[in-house]
Amino acid sequence: YTNENEFSSALGVSMAFSLIYPGSSGDAIDEIRDTLGYPVGSNMLLVWEDTTQRMLRSSSGQCVGGELDGVCDSRAPLMQIANSVWLDDGDTLDPDYELVVGNYAKQIDFESDASPVIMNEWVSESTNELIDGIVPEDRPLYPPYVLIAINSIYLKASWEEQFEESKTNVDTFYGSASRTTDMSKAHFMNHVFDYLPYSHDALPGYQVVKIPFAASQMSMIFVLPMSDGGGTVQ
Repeated sequence: YTNENEFSSALGVSMAFSLIYPGSSGDAIDEIRDTLGYPVGSNMLLVWEDTTQRMLRSSSGQCVGGELDGVCDSRAPLMQIANSVWLDDGDTLDPDYELVVGNYAKQIDFESDASPVIMNEWVSESTNELIDGIVPEDRPLYPPYVLIAINSIYLKASWEEQFEESKTNVDTFYGSASRTTDMSKAHFMNHVFDYLPYSHDALPGYQVVKIPFAASQMSMIFVLPMSDGGGTVQ
């Protein structure tokens, strides 16, 4: 990663693969389905389409706290999800594949010097300019690219209980429970809550806490290993 606002999510990876899943054939269908947990059945569908629309309807950033002098007191979380699959304008989409992903397909001249600029502009617009590009602009997309599937998820939300700025400090973020490996400096927030959902039994060997977002049923779940050598969290 080269941008401070870049990171990957399991949901984003699954959505990106769902764009090429309808174009798969043979063993690739079973391999993608089994690896990403897609539903059994035909691969000629956009796996995340219905779920995406439900998530967007419930996270539209609407004002929920009333307005004073035209300023909203509190807003529900705002989520924006953008998907696209890019290919050269000289290529022809399989008709069946085009029926499924046609709305997300974007064809441009991959050999043009402007091709990476066009793609990065789309990325910047779909992430509210938090990520200004994903491909270098000093050379055309082809070579080496022949097809690129992109997913971006934008979330703007406030905590139900706000952290106080005066109680935020820069400290060391460690890469292990034993605190033997310094990873980076980070802003640590402190707050005394009346109650937060917490467990050290739900995932043995881990502490789990859920912090809710304001005006929403959405929340963020944090998982912290209690010792070194923890396995994959599932």
